[in-house]
Amino acid sequence: MDEIENQTEYQKISSEKKPKKRPRIFRWALAIFGIYLVVLLIAFYAGNKLGIQDRVEHEGILASTEIASQYQLALEDIEALRYQQAIMRLDYILQYEPENSVAADKLEQVQFIMNFTATPTTEPTPTFTPTPDLRGQVALIQSAEEDFIAGEWDSLIFTLDTLRGNFPEYDNVKIDGYYFAALRNRGVQRILNDGDLEGGIYDLNMAEAFGPLDAQANSYREWANQYITAASWWEINWYTSMLYFQDLAVYMPNLRDNSNLNSSQRYATAQAGFATQTITDIVYFWETEQYCALKEQAQYMLDNYAFYNFTTTEYDYLKGSVGRCQNTQDAQATQDALGN
Repeated sequence: MDEIENQTEYQKISSEKKPKKRPRIFRWALAIFGIYLVVLLIAFYAGNKLGIQDRVEHEGILASTEIASQYQLALEDIEALRYQQAIMRLDYILQYEPENSVAADKLEQVQFIMNFTATPTTEPTPTFTPTPDLRGQVALIQSAEEDFIAGEWDSLIFTLDTLRGNFPEYDNVKIDGYYFAALRNRGVQRILNDGDLEGGIYDLNMAEAFGPLDAQANSYREWANQYITAASWWEINWYTSMLYFQDLAVYMPNLRDNSNLNSSQRYATAQAGFATQTITDIVYFWETEQYCALKEQAQYMLDNYAFYNFTTTEYDYLKGSVGRCQNTQDAQATQDALGN
């Protein structure tokens, strides 16, 4: 009897220690969930890889289009002997593609040409000597006074040269006054009426040898210099060119050079060129995560949103670049502060 009871007790204890088996359906559910996670991870990785590849291809298309355009314009500048502008275009290309051997070779060629032609060794060309003016002193003085009253500045300068050459002892103060008036007024005339900005600047500089320029003539010289500077960036950096022409379009809208394009026309064209160039470049710098490369230009376009009227996508690129640039700069400033 005791043996039977002990056996029953042993079986009871053994059954309590034996672990319970989990249902098979639970294990199947865990396995299926694990497989599902693996599939999701693979799909995410593949999609991300394709997205990166698409962005890289898009970046290459945008960059190659702009670079090809600048290279073609550089070739046209070289053909037209505009070597300085060609160098600026080639430098622009190498900024984006430092490994571009074609642009680098062409830049080296242009620089060689400029260095070679900077000190020409050719024989001087014989100059034409005008027929000497053999009029007497009284006749020359009378002619100078008539030219001054009539505003015939070229004729006045020629008469003064003759008078000073033939009668160097004659009233130098009076002659210097005539020289000043002739050079000052011809310089202003060349700038305002003739579109000869360089010639006008030269005349005004020469006039200063005989006396200080008045504020009006000096301002015309400054506007002419600004126009020349703005035009030097034409089709190379639309943003810089546009900013220079911006004030000219307001204060000197009819100022022009030998292209016959006045300041207002130049400003309008530069604005359009700036918008196209900035949108193209901002996409490139966004894709390469260079958010601060065009922060100033992007902010300018955002501030003048009504004028440019760009698309929602273009707006997102501009706004996003400015925002990310600011975040990067703030983070750097914080890091610098903590480092100090």
